[in-house]
Amino acid sequence: SKMVMAQGWQADVACDVAQAMAMTAQREAGGEAYDVVFIDGQLPAIDEWQALQLRRLEVGTLKPVVVTMVTTTGRETLSHRGLIEQRSLGSFVVKPVTASMLFDAVVDAWLGGSAKQRTRDKPVTPTGSLKGMRLLVVEDNANNRQVAQELLMAEGAEVALAENGEQGVRAVFEAQPPFDAVLMDIQMPVMDGYTATARIRERAGFETLPIIAMTANAMASDRQACLDAGMSSHVGKPFDLADLVSTLLRHTGRVQPGASAPPVTELPPPGDLLKAAELGGIDMDAAIRRLGGNTPVYGRMLRSFLKDLPGMLTNLDAHVAEAAWADAALMTHTLKGLTGMLGASDLCASAATANWAFESVAPAELSADVVRALKVAAENFARAAAPLVPALVELGTAKAPDPDSASRSLHKRRLGEMLVLLQASDMRALDLFEQLRAGPHGLEVSDLEALETAMGALDFEQAAAACRQLLAGVAA
Repeated sequence: SKMVMAQGWQADVACDVAQAMAMTAQREAGGEAYDVVFIDGQLPAIDEWQALQLRRLEVGTLKPVVVTMVTTTGRETLSHRGLIEQRSLGSFVVKPVTASMLFDAVVDAWLGGSAKQRTRDKPVTPTGSLKGMRLLVVEDNANNRQVAQELLMAEGAEVALAENGEQGVRAVFEAQPPFDAVLMDIQMPVMDGYTATARIRERAGFETLPIIAMTANAMASDRQACLDAGMSSHVGKPFDLADLVSTLLRHTGRVQPGASAPPVTELPPPGDLLKAAELGGIDMDAAIRRLGGNTPVYGRMLRSFLKDLPGMLTNLDAHVAEAAWADAALMTHTLKGLTGMLGASDLCASAATANWAFESVAPAELSADVVRALKVAAENFARAAAPLVPALVELGTAKAPDPDSASRSLHKRRLGEMLVLLQASDMRALDLFEQLRAGPHGLEVSDLEALETAMGALDFEQAAAACRQLLAGVAA
């Protein structure tokens, strides 16, 4: 309770499940509710508490975010239950707990969908709210850049990208016309988000440019550090599209325009796919909801992540072997953000634990255990997620516009359009590629292998070379 109150929160204390149930009932009878309940997972009668939460979940009753404090053994026992049961217990933290662990668990629960479901049951469809807004996304992870660009463009924004703070500063100063806002990651190589923001603020004319921090770190001290560095606001990772749009509108002083951008067609995944994901411990439903209901974006993100994951773990091993703790912390920080966005709760929790370990005072003593646990979680996730990708990709291409298969000239024009987008590092090339995969029109599937490999790695330079080769074949 002292840790909780140190966050500036008010706290009541119960000594057992019966008292906790009585106190929550009394508060709700008075028209109020606890925002969060921290409960010991090994308390006698904990099943009674879970039964109460399940009933509330089933009837849609307003309920608090529940953070269950357990031992490692207790967590393993609870993790074998279905996702619906796990949702009734909310987030988990493993004892011994720290103040930062408690805070992160609450933030992850809210951003992960548990609290969002209390007020919004349906995905938010694109509204074109950002039509005409010029945005810069500064993010070192290619997967995160792809997702942010696709979702923001679906809302009508024009989006430019930068891979680190140094590129971001240069892009801000050279932009004509200027950007309306910047979305800035914090932990990046070359130059971090704090330094980049300070550089921008030093230049006359950029004192009030909205700079929104994007980070998986959500402690009060982290948010204050963002403000101290000159940032305008803070959004957590995984971000919720509706919250991100609202933040951008608020800080740019925009009113939603009457005209809207062409909406992205919602393609909700079939129930059997959601069930398979749930059995594998993946909350795909919440993840897609955070993406505004855009299942194809989720499918592409999942496919790219599975390709990148082995390399990330190999790099992590190298960092640990070299005692490069800052690099290991950056790697696990990135992994935490990506897995949170994908709804991979167990892998996200392992990445968060590893990230904390590498940022702690004794990373050498903790590294072996946390890396071992992280790899087990990664293997479990990959085993569950890999079978989902083909169906998600097929869903994303099933309704893609089909070029006229009878017209070689039109097919050539499509490849030409894709080449132009690739040369401009425009993420819309991914959509054209999915259309090409759905109906290659005279091309063998093997012809697309080089292009698919390059697109999967987001290597636009290599993809452009493969595209030129395909164009040469069509012309011949």
